[in-house]
Amino acid sequence: MKKTGIKYNTIMQTGPVASTISNVANKGYDMVVMGTKGRTALADLLIGSVAQRVVATCKKPVVLVK
Repeated sequence: MKKTGIKYNTIMQTGPVASTISNVANKGYDMVVMGTKGRTALADLLIGSVAQRVVATCKKPVVLVK
């Protein structure tokens, strides 16, 4: 909490990225805010996206910032 007065936590974990983010968020946080890489829809369809997997598996609201 710096000059803005907004409370936040920083957590460092290891493991599969999307499921780790979802599991931590589901255990007691209000929401997830994460950036997207900005690939094309076709690339995301073929490769997949961490952000897409978090949105699909997280029970908390997820805000994606491009």
